[in-house]
Amino acid sequence: MAAGLSLAHELGHFLIEAHRPREGLLMECALGDLFLLSPRDKDRRRRIEGEANRFAAHLLMPRKRIREYIGYKGTSIETIVAMASDMNVSKEAMARAFVDAHHEPVAIVVARHGKLERFYRSEDFPFLPLSKGDPLPSGTLSSDPIEAGQFTEAEKIEADEWFDDRQANRGLALTEQALGQAKGYSLTLLQTELDDEE
Repeated sequence: MAAGLSLAHELGHFLIEAHRPREGLLMECALGDLFLLSPRDKDRRRRIEGEANRFAAHLLMPRKRIREYIGYKGTSIETIVAMASDMNVSKEAMARAFVDAHHEPVAIVVARHGKLERFYRSEDFPFLPLSKGDPLPSGTLSSDPIEAGQFTEAEKIEADEWFDDRQANRGLALTEQALGQAKGYSLTLLQTELDDEE
């Protein structure tokens, strides 16, 4: 995680009045807290970490700038990597912001050694029927090892590779592209739209 994102996260705690520590309690952020996103979590500590993360994302990766970038460069893993470099944030942080800002249904899948770690999806992207630790579906670009730093081409893929029968039968057109990363990690971009015939 880039240092800038961590600093912006801590600035969020400082500026958001509701994040002031309660009497006698000291708050400490753990590395795992940087992946928390829900401002509606019932657990106070998890909720405020998610709020600080969202503050940091909006500060360092403004939606307007991301949308302008997408307009110039298009929707691809290469665009996410270029924006991460320009905005001095990690690829995963940029991928999350990319999903949040995108006008189209997109999702990002983070995997390690072919098993799901986490995924982020736009509100209009169908739910992925996977849980942490599940192997990525065979037959997808992401299920095979990808050398660190290598991009696959964006390819059309059958929807039933990623979705259950009910979702796959909705006439979804699905595109997949992946990036191999160090230590067995991969980042996969999924885009979907209703098939024109539907």
